[in-house]
Amino acid sequence: MADVQVDAHEAVAEALEQARQQARQAVVTEWNARVPVGTPVRYWTGARQGEGKPSRTRTAAIVLSGHTPVVWVEGEGSFIALTHVQPTDTEGPQ
Repeated sequence: MADVQVDAHEAVAEALEQARQQARQAVVTEWNARVPVGTPVRYWTGARQGEGKPSRTRTAAIVLSGHTPVVWVEGEGSFIALTHVQPTDTEGPQ
């Protein structure tokens, strides 16, 4: 009986993780459809406070290591979580 409960729990956990991964990929797919590479953005490297820094996207968004939707922006050497990037012109690159 205990094995059946463990198997059921593992199946539920796996299904939840799959749903989370699909949701993260959907965020990236929607972002990439709206925000082409080169789009002007504002971004925050820490808490999303103040006006943020102006930049442009330099890559399409991806799901990093299976858990965080990110994009690279000009002027930063590392990725920025999409939760910390805001397009300022969704018309595309200038």
